[in-house]
This record gives sequence, structure tokens and C-alpha cells, in this order.
Amino acid sequence: MINRLVLNNRGSEEDAQDIFQDALSMMYEKLEQDQLQFNCAFKTYLYAVCRNMWLMVLRKKRTDGPMLRDTEVGDDLGETLVRDITDARRKQVFKAHLEHMGEDCQQVLKYFFAGKPLKQIAKLMGFTEAYAKKRKFICQQRLIAAIEQDSLFQELTEY
Repeated sequence: MINRLVLNNRGSEEDAQDIFQDALSMMYEKLEQDQLQFNCAFKTYLYAVCRNMWLMVLRKKRTDGPMLRDTEVGDDLGETLVRDITDARRKQVFKAHLEHMGEDCQQVLKYFFAGKPLKQIAKLMGFTEAYAKKRKFICQQRLIAAIEQDSLFQELTEY
């Protein structure tokens, strides 16, 4: 079903597999956070997620012709679904840039995002509290700068 959608709309089989994988990942994250709610068949919801993700890809490519030719009938689940997809992609960008940071920065920021106080972060990292505060600030600024330079993030801010 997803293959047909993507192949009939200027995509490849690899594109279809990527969209399917991204959709399942997004849905899994929502399920883990107990935020996955839909009032339709699972198949319909999955199709709608994939359809909206593929629409985002087509918008990015800005190709000529009709935006999308549906091969299946599916409910349009609206703005909430688009927002969920966009949020999931933003998280992917965030995680990718966090993983490219040095080990110290990763650890300091993970502790900080987990809500640990600076005093505890300092103790866990073997820093003074003042250095932990400075290190957190520097790492946070590097992460923000890297994310803001990411072209995918810039595209996602358009939605």
C-alpha cells in the first residue's frame, strides 16, 4: 500500500521503505510516550502518516505536477498528524547533532535534559559546580548552533 503510494508519486522503492520506517519510528515514539491516539483503523492511520511524510518530501523537492495521487482511500487526520511528523523529525535532527558532540558535552547535556541540578551534574562528571555550569552553557550553545545550521531543521521550521 505504501509502496504503491510512493511509486505512483515520483518515488522509488527505497523511498517507500524509508517513509514506512520513519512512520513506524514516529508511531513507536508516540506509543512509548503514551501519546498515540487515533480513532480509525491502524492501517488507515499508518497510511495517513506515510502519506503526510511523503507530501513533506515532495514539498521539499518542489516538483512539478500534481502534488500527490492517492492510490488508497484514507482519512485525512489533519494538522495533529503533520505536527506529530514534524516533531518527530525535529527530534531526529536534535538526536543526530547531540550524538556528534564530544562525550563530555553529550553527558552533561543528557544529565541537564534529564532535570539533574548542576551541583549533581558537577559531582557526576568530576567538575566543580562553576565549571559544570560553564560547560553546560558552552555545549548547549554548540548544539543550538549546529541544529540551526541544519537544512532539515530549517525546512521543518516552515511547517
